[in-house]
Amino acid sequence: PDCVFSEVVRAMSFVIDQGLALYWGTSRWNAVEIM
Repeated sequence: PDCVFSEVVRAMSFVIDQGLALYWGTSRWNAVEIM
């Protein structure tokens, strides 16, 4: 599915802030795409 990267970051930040996860990672994007 296509989505805006900032939406993914916002959602994962929420999950971490809620204590539902400690970390998140990705295999879809490389470091250059994330930066």
